[in-house]
Amino acid sequence: MAASEFLLILGTDCLLYRGPPVDGAAHRHHAIQLAVGLGEPLRLRAPAQAERIAGAALIDADAPHQLLGGAPQLALLYLEPESRWAGALRSGRALAAQPLQVHPVSESLRARLRGFQPEQDFPALCADWLTELGLPKETMAVAPLDARVERVIAHLRQHLDQRHSAAALGRQVALSPHRLMHLFRAATGLPLRRYTLWLRLRAAVAAALRGATLTEAAHRAGFSDSAHFSRSFRAHFGLPPRFLFEHRDRLVVRFR
Repeated sequence: MAASEFLLILGTDCLLYRGPPVDGAAHRHHAIQLAVGLGEPLRLRAPAQAERIAGAALIDADAPHQLLGGAPQLALLYLEPESRWAGALRSGRALAAQPLQVHPVSESLRARLRGFQPEQDFPALCADWLTELGLPKETMAVAPLDARVERVIAHLRQHLDQRHSAAALGRQVALSPHRLMHLFRAATGLPLRRYTLWLRLRAAVAAALRGATLTEAAHRAGFSDSAHFSRSFRAHFGLPPRFLFEHRDRLVVRFR
């Protein structure tokens, strides 16, 4: 891993960032965050808490926190708080005690994160990371998609610039809105609205990396304007989307 390289892997309910720290200011974001120092330990703190030093940290959604430097290279895994993996963290009591927790990390996982390449098995890496928090791997298994849900997802991907109701989508696959919402969440781990937001974030990032301006990327992905995209991106990841433009020449991005 080159010291100057930034890696982003963006799914429909998670994002992995690997690289140097980007913003050391105190902030909060809507995603659950797992952080690992890839060389030196992390230095971090939450409001009204003393500075803490640890190999890894688990930070709940919307919890204020600050990374104080220390680790020149780190890995951050962001989980959509309504996703299956986030639900497993909560049901397994990993997030029960405090919104910011430090925990040990094995050298084997740290080495995998340092050497991880975009073409490798990303879900397996995430599963092993969460297993270190005590989650059994079977809680992270993904069931095959219902064909009707697949058709709805294909429609959403093709029409991100439109607004979609459960009733209209259900009519396309001969399902009631309630039945569609139930099947959709069971199959994807996310409610329809949150899944659509992640699809739009992915599409906007892809457009930005292809050379679109912030405004163009926002409109192509179905956001009302660049401010809406910026708020959504920062709310989920604690990073401004200008990060994509400032580091475009050093950024390796993959979508899963």
